[in-house]
Amino acid sequence: MSLWYGLGYPLITSASINLGGLEVALVLRMVVFFIVLIWVALTAMKSGSSPSIIAAWILLCAGLTSTSIVVVTELRDSVNAILLTAYSVLAYTTMRGAPKPSFASTLGLVLGGFALALLRVDNIPFVFVLLVGLVTLQRSSRSLLCALATAMACLAANPALEYYLFRGDSYVQGEKRLYEEAALINPLVGYLNANSVSDTDKDELTQVLDNVIDVPYAKEHWNPFGIVYWHEKNKGAPSPQSLSQLKSVYLRMLLRYPATYLKMRGATMLMLLNEERAALRLTGGFKSAMPTENYNFRDHLFSTRPDHVLLRELSGLSRLDHLSQSATKRIIDLYASIATHLPPLILAGILAMMTRRIPATGILALAAVTRAGVFFLLAPATMFAYLSELQLFMILLPLLAIAEWRSRNAPNSISRSTQVYPSRRSEMR
Repeated sequence: MSLWYGLGYPLITSASINLGGLEVALVLRMVVFFIVLIWVALTAMKSGSSPSIIAAWILLCAGLTSTSIVVVTELRDSVNAILLTAYSVLAYTTMRGAPKPSFASTLGLVLGGFALALLRVDNIPFVFVLLVGLVTLQRSSRSLLCALATAMACLAANPALEYYLFRGDSYVQGEKRLYEEAALINPLVGYLNANSVSDTDKDELTQVLDNVIDVPYAKEHWNPFGIVYWHEKNKGAPSPQSLSQLKSVYLRMLLRYPATYLKMRGATMLMLLNEERAALRLTGGFKSAMPTENYNFRDHLFSTRPDHVLLRELSGLSRLDHLSQSATKRIIDLYASIATHLPPLILAGILAMMTRRIPATGILALAAVTRAGVFFLLAPATMFAYLSELQLFMILLPLLAIAEWRSRNAPNSISRSTQVYPSRRSEMR
């Protein structure tokens, strides 16, 4: 059993497929997202927004963003995006609800945080931002207890299940260290190709990297957009000491050469957002010898690779399973050409700065920006799917923002200071 993607992959993503095949897994994802979408649309309409405008916005986003592709793609990151979206809406309703979260809301936040931590550890900062927002806005002892229980569930999820299933097996620990190494390796190798780095620092860095990878090969095949060279030439799971040295030199080089670091990570992030031209300009025209691709837009039903053919057979799919091969390929190529995370990320950044006017929506947006920041720092490659939730937030965040703004500014509403988010100490019980 490979734990490269963590315990959440076999326990959640694969389990949904084994439950009833790819078709059932697809229906489950669509049902969850459509329930969330309908709830958000009804909330916006309830606040006084025009149903026709809401419908037009949803159709526009469905056609001009990658929302529909994200929802139907069988990939860990797509499942993660849908769960993040559903969790965000639950947190939004809890933040805007009574100062004492209900048992159902608390249970949903705790179990949802547990599942998100299992799927991807980089979900934990996202959840923590929402929890801080919940405590800040609600200011009640029950909301504090809810936040603490959820935080403990997130932090304990992976260690508890690892111990229960594997009892501290050394293989599991090695897989975890290997995954951590993957997040650190690309900028470190990149420093070896940077003119701004001194020879002394390069020698020190080479000694550390030599413990985990074939350095000459890595230096020759390095690019800011992926770590295929690492997959080909890494030396297996690093020792705890080697991993500690990697972390130390990572921080040390960042502090010594911040401009070089920002240039490399900026190129990685722009390519991850699918802003290829900007990424290549930032690297002075450097382009990877490895083809970069958006994995959300690669259809394995067209592949002739033996492992892909076998996977289709095991899944009960024929080799040519599309109703229309040509139409499907054109649709996928269209979405691949227009796909970008930049507009929803900018939108989230703007809404995050409006937290005083729309607190709950602003906190959701801040959580989305925080998660994107984690990938700016640690993304090992430029998979578009990493930030799939931004495509779904592009539809939902404006509707939630309008609903919250209208409700807080309605003529018959309570004053802004006490309408939804109590500020009096007497609420603390």
